[in-house]
Amino acid sequence: MKCGGAGSITCCLTLLPTWWLLLNDAVISASSISEEANSLESCDRSRVILKQPWGVFGDGPGKYRPNTYCQWLIIANSSSRFIHLSFRELKTECSYDHVFVHDGDSVDSPLLAGLSGDTVPRQPIVASSGKMLVLLFSDTNYFLEGFNAEYSVSDCMFNCSGHGLCADHECVCDELYSGDACENPLCPDDCGEALGRGVCDLDKKKCRCSVHFAGTACDLPAINDDNARWIMLARGYQGSDAFMPSTAMSGVYSTLRDTFYVFGGYDLNSVNDQLFAYDFSFGLWVEIIPAEPSSALPSRRKYNDLIKFSVDNNTVSVRLRDTRQVREYKRYFPRGRFGHAMAYLEPDLVVLYGGEFSDGSHSDELWTYNVTSNIWILVNTTGVKPPPLSKHTLTIVGDNTLYLFGGSKSYGEFSSDMYRLNMSWNPLKWERVRFRGGKAEELRLVGHTAVYYAASNSLIVYGGIAVNLAKFSVLSDKMFVFDVETSFWSELSYPRGDHYDHFVPMKRAFHSAQIIGNFMVIFGGYSHHHNQEEKCYDDRLYLYHLGCHTWISPSVLKTSQDSLAPGVLPSWVPVGRYSHASAVRLNHTLLIAGGFHGNVDGNFIALIFPTSFVSNGSKSIAKCSMYKDRAVCSSNPECGWCEPEMVCLDRTAGANCTGNLQSSHCPGICPSITDCVSCMIHRRDTFDDHSVAGKKKLLQCHWCVQNAYCHARHDVGSLCGTEDETVSGTTGWWGPKGDEVSSVEECVRKDRRPGLTLLVYKHPKDLDHPDEVSIINSTMETFTPQSYLRETGPPTARMFGYLHPLGNKPSSGEPDLQVSMSVANAVGVLKIGSNDSNASLEVVGNQTTGPTREVVHRVTARRPGGGPMFSNSSRGSRYLLDFEVMQKPSGSSTFKMRLDWNQISGSGFGIPRFNKEITYEFLEPYSNGSCKSFRNCLACLSDAECAWCDATATCLRRNDAGTAQCGETPLHLGEFLRLDPSLCPLCSDHISCFACVSAGAITGRPWCEWLVEEATCVRRGKTPESLIASGNLALAVARDSTECPVPCHARLTCTDCLDLPGKCSWCAARKECFVFSVFTSRFQYAQCRDWTDEDAALQPHEDAVGGPMFGGTRSESEDSKCRRCETAWNCSTCLKRLGCGWCYNQDNPTIGVCVGGDFTGPRQGTCEDSIRQARRNSTMELAPSSRGDQPSAMALIAIEAKSAKEDLNVTLSTGWAYDVCSDVDECRLGLHDCHPDAECLNTRGHFRCACKRGFAGDGRSVCERTCFDECVHGHCSGAPEFKCQCPLGWTGTDCSQDCKCRGHSTCKLGIGICDECKFLTRGEFCDECVPGSFGNASSLQGCRRCFCNGHGDEDKGVCDPVSGTCFCRDNTAGRDCHRCKEGFYGDPRNGGLCYRKCKPRDFIHGTDSGGLGAFFGSSDEEHCLWIVSIFDSLEEATLHPPV
Repeated sequence: MKCGGAGSITCCLTLLPTWWLLLNDAVISASSISEEANSLESCDRSRVILKQPWGVFGDGPGKYRPNTYCQWLIIANSSSRFIHLSFRELKTECSYDHVFVHDGDSVDSPLLAGLSGDTVPRQPIVASSGKMLVLLFSDTNYFLEGFNAEYSVSDCMFNCSGHGLCADHECVCDELYSGDACENPLCPDDCGEALGRGVCDLDKKKCRCSVHFAGTACDLPAINDDNARWIMLARGYQGSDAFMPSTAMSGVYSTLRDTFYVFGGYDLNSVNDQLFAYDFSFGLWVEIIPAEPSSALPSRRKYNDLIKFSVDNNTVSVRLRDTRQVREYKRYFPRGRFGHAMAYLEPDLVVLYGGEFSDGSHSDELWTYNVTSNIWILVNTTGVKPPPLSKHTLTIVGDNTLYLFGGSKSYGEFSSDMYRLNMSWNPLKWERVRFRGGKAEELRLVGHTAVYYAASNSLIVYGGIAVNLAKFSVLSDKMFVFDVETSFWSELSYPRGDHYDHFVPMKRAFHSAQIIGNFMVIFGGYSHHHNQEEKCYDDRLYLYHLGCHTWISPSVLKTSQDSLAPGVLPSWVPVGRYSHASAVRLNHTLLIAGGFHGNVDGNFIALIFPTSFVSNGSKSIAKCSMYKDRAVCSSNPECGWCEPEMVCLDRTAGANCTGNLQSSHCPGICPSITDCVSCMIHRRDTFDDHSVAGKKKLLQCHWCVQNAYCHARHDVGSLCGTEDETVSGTTGWWGPKGDEVSSVEECVRKDRRPGLTLLVYKHPKDLDHPDEVSIINSTMETFTPQSYLRETGPPTARMFGYLHPLGNKPSSGEPDLQVSMSVANAVGVLKIGSNDSNASLEVVGNQTTGPTREVVHRVTARRPGGGPMFSNSSRGSRYLLDFEVMQKPSGSSTFKMRLDWNQISGSGFGIPRFNKEITYEFLEPYSNGSCKSFRNCLACLSDAECAWCDATATCLRRNDAGTAQCGETPLHLGEFLRLDPSLCPLCSDHISCFACVSAGAITGRPWCEWLVEEATCVRRGKTPESLIASGNLALAVARDSTECPVPCHARLTCTDCLDLPGKCSWCAARKECFVFSVFTSRFQYAQCRDWTDEDAALQPHEDAVGGPMFGGTRSESEDSKCRRCETAWNCSTCLKRLGCGWCYNQDNPTIGVCVGGDFTGPRQGTCEDSIRQARRNSTMELAPSSRGDQPSAMALIAIEAKSAKEDLNVTLSTGWAYDVCSDVDECRLGLHDCHPDAECLNTRGHFRCACKRGFAGDGRSVCERTCFDECVHGHCSGAPEFKCQCPLGWTGTDCSQDCKCRGHSTCKLGIGICDECKFLTRGEFCDECVPGSFGNASSLQGCRRCFCNGHGDEDKGVCDPVSGTCFCRDNTAGRDCHRCKEGFYGDPRNGGLCYRKCKPRDFIHGTDSGGLGAFFGSSDEEHCLWIVSIFDSLEEATLHPPV
């Protein structure tokens, strides 16, 4: 949960990380933290300044708002102090919503991090300028929980990490530590001295490693063992002077030098041009200064004289002593770049191509660097040169051939081209590879990987970002294989699901791929799964076995208890990364340097693979015996578990086990291929005897036509197309056995998969240009079409081909062999011929139904003449079938079509008796052979006799394979022919107008058109001619390049970018217009701080402004997209726009202008300059503002300029508002709307209206006459006197004076002189209760009358004056004298009497009155005697006889 609300400070204090304790010597209590230091309220286009030494802040509770931003500026009390920022929670939309952290008070200050997704940085982010700006930006799409962070200020970075002293804001490190924060141990782990790996050289302050060990801590062995483990080779932090943390650099490993070279990269602020080398023999980074190529390399002593060494952060920096010489040497050094590609050509040559420069342009330079001579050379080449590229791959094939593939062209356009360069040629000549197979549009990749696998002589391409529309791009998890010998592309399929196994990677880009042994090793990558997982930066390791062609669990690395946990990195590695440099050392150690995970990484790490992964030439040394666990052993496809012996054995040595080896499935490459030609291209008849796939002959692929399945020859080939493989168990129309294909030539002739041809036409239907073509296995299909752009009618689906009865006959007494049809939410027409000719087709069924929720009834097909459906049902007879269905316009977009056998006898043929869809063994695709009549690929492949030639854009007969030509290549090679409709080029494949309208132009038959407003390519004929003829640009359709809109990258302003049609987006931070599909590939390192497009929604706080611009007019609805500063007409609107501030006249802050700037002031010039310029540009027209009829800011500037008589040189007193608007004294400036009988009272940010004395109301709309004095106690009498009527006890004209009579009397004679006490009170000040009452005359309760039922003793005061307890008489008792005393009876309430009880003798004396009696039914004595006397005793009474 987020810290927030009540007790939030205490809550967040409990979350303080360990590093924070190092930054503060004293413990801070929650009560000592100022509220200013905590900003946890919901933010929306707000700006907050934090000045306390510690604080917590975030975007507030719940989710942040879409299309908004928030800024927090943290300011230390000294520019020399350090600000540390630690994130406790982070969850934003990966790649689109960011939290930016800058070292300074402006978005132009150095960027420290651009965080996105849900990966929380493990290490605090540090600003060294004494200021830190944090910016949250969200786009218009979905939004998440945001972030919660805490910060602290200290004198030194990390308080010197506990390994040094802080002196004058710099760390003085302990003896064996270095770095700006003393964070880097120079002899970590004591150099492994206890294990004999090395010793600490105290003089050089570094580890001196033993033979066969390398690395900073001498923990990297030259010879691997049975344990896989991660090793930290060198750490990199902010402020390091050595290998700078960066991303998108490229790295290679030189065996000759035992050195890892890294060049270029991007550190979020600048592009690097350094060449770094990590020398494993020294365990240090070295910055290399190249030699001049025109002169010989200086002698070692001379070269050393030119350079100086400095050791810091475990790094040796090598620099020339003379800065002039540095400049001279830099002339022969490649310009700084990132996103380039490098390869290493043995024995000593680094090859570099392309990259992106700091200005956003791309390079087409080819550089080489010789590690022996230390010379860079810009290589001149001939031939068909590659275009400028970045984020491409450069791979060494064989000994000296470079293959360059994919990447991003200038302005972000994706490339699918491949180029080849043989480095042994002279002169060097580039070739553009005319590849075969595959689909070029699916190979447009950026951020992918490509590795060369020598065993199959192929390139393996995995992942990347692929583009499918102008508006969108997608991450890919596809794997392509390029056969080098035939230049043929194929896609490899592998099992996927909604929930990936932990060892099967998700879609990703900017990962790394290396080959170690028989495995392709994938690490890291950008792997966003939209709306489900916002991880962004993957930290897992993935293993793909290139022999078995299956993903393997990383648990195979856990060969012992000491090995690392599968796929999990140690805690010292930052969570996930992408765009890192990677290479393999000594065939067993994976090297990884740098990368991006919201901020740039400088760590250099290595993963040592166990011996089971090592490749020694062509032999696979599978030392499976090191596995001691059955599950781990069997997960490695090279190994198997021998249960009888309880050992793990090499699978190629299975004969050594007395039982069956338990092992994982190794399918080989064949099942992963999905088309016939690819199956044959990757077929291998010779095997590598040392691989599992080779030993089991899994590379000898065959293609089963009937099952459309590529399989190993000895797998299931004998079952191909047999009745055991068919759905019904019936022998198919092709015969008892299917067709096995074993060559490319046979694919062309034989690969005709059974089933029906399915054609789909979008409206309007064009029979010559189907929109989809496929072969289906059965006669049941459901369609859920997308909402196609500009559809003017429903789509149509058509099943076309031949139906084979296969000898089925009805049983005696049953109807003829029949077919039934059914459709849902559609209109269907079924035609079946009397034979296999088109001329024999006739309508045998019609049906119209509503939405799919209705019950679908089957309609039995009937011949018009009433004859049998199949005149001859014997095997070999076939009937042409044409089943066409058109979607019925309705609320449902789904429609269905189906054909069934109807009431068929189950006489041994295995066909169900009732209503079963017809399956592929009865179905044959349509074929006619009139191939030359087809003008496009899909139409061509709707005929099973035809194949499409891309080179000539013609449709050819397959049977002419021996004589026809496809381009310059004889057709019998087959690789240039397209046989699979799914590989046909489509109009929708094109994502630019120029490519769209050019499709087919080379043949003189262009067949695509561009919908300008939707930025979509469709087939010609889909757009009504009336729209084209209208000439309206918004409705325009481009059919020629001259009709295409201006490309996005050529639009130089936000207005042009968003107002012109074409689905462009604008990046305000870079002032660049781009196609949104390139967003994640072009700005993958948080380069685009804020962006918008034409679909950006208006925000409520943007609607209230409007007015003239500095030379024209523009509506707010237009401007809301671009959000330019100068079109905001008041301060509050101005400050809602990112990067805008308000320059104002201090005398009247409403007079001002909105300009670009930051917390420090305007970005250009001064506020006085800005307002003066606004005076010059403003018009005299008064524009309405957001406050009723008051003039806008620009109108006020115009008025001010006029009143000054255009004296533009008058001195102005100006101010700058950025975090909050300056207070406007509306009262003084007359900008209020108070009532005439009201006063205006200025408040911060607003004003208040109060009615004047003698008036009452809300101060704005109402102020009515009332008493002149406010009746403090009482009320106004109203008209006509309007005098205060005072309550008892108060006096004065406003009833505010107390009479001092406790509220019980008037005081007409003066204060304190009570006229007449009331309410049972008495005394001079009416402060006593009268007898017979009780209470407190001075309290609110006052005096209350005693309640004694008439029996209170008046001589005693009736009742107690305080408590009210009665003084009872008349033989009564109780608080209220409500009961009789003991010995008396009766009911004394309400004045009743109490009677003395009857006694035989009773002497009564000492009483004034009373009652005597006896009552019937009592238990009194039978007689009563009372003696009533005035004397106290009988003796005294006898002395005084009665007179």
